[in-house]
Amino acid sequence: MIGIGSLLYSYRLIAQQEQTTTKLLMAG
Repeated sequence: MIGIGSLLYSYRLIAQQEQTTTKLLMAG
């Protein structure tokens, strides 16, 4: 069973990746 901490951590990672991608797209 996955703990809530793991879910929050992975969600944070995904959100961070999306932000980086958006910044790259806007810069491009």
